[in-house]
Amino acid sequence: MPVPPDPHAHAGAVRVATPADAEVFAALNAAIQRPHHRADPGTYRDYDSISVVPFFSAVLEVEGNYGFLAHADTGEPVGYALLQTIHRVANPFAHATRFLELDQIAVLEAHQNRGYAWALVERIKQLAAELRIARVELTVRSFNRRALEAYERYGFTEVSRRLVLVDLDPRGGARSLHRDRLG
Repeated sequence: MPVPPDPHAHAGAVRVATPADAEVFAALNAAIQRPHHRADPGTYRDYDSISVVPFFSAVLEVEGNYGFLAHADTGEPVGYALLQTIHRVANPFAHATRFLELDQIAVLEAHQNRGYAWALVERIKQLAAELRIARVELTVRSFNRRALEAYERYGFTEVSRRLVLVDLDPRGGARSLHRDRLG
């Protein structure tokens, strides 16, 4: 069962984002992109506001994609969530399905543990109900233990695991993956 935030915490407001919010998304994205890059530079690029602004603008224009911004009482944007609707066709092994994929969610460190992520997740649940979608999925890297614990508090349940045998070196040989760099 989801565990609500401290009842004394105040999460401000959550609103629907538009492509005009791309610069705000880009600024907030640094909160998750930089730590991911530090933990796995072979997979994640370093934060680059110049390239992410047009990315967020384009993504927020696509039908079936959704963005939300969390604002402090002062009006300052302190967090965001980015989702897309996924449609999977039926095949001999699985039924057709439609779900929301929570691609990104972040709250500035100075505003964490104040209910903003909870408010974003509650708004995501509301969106799913409006769209008559029964499932919201996300992927979290194993090194990101804080996020995993938070998602579990918000009611997400682990249903599968993705394992990597090795990070193959294209010149031959292999090197091991570095785990738990974020602690």
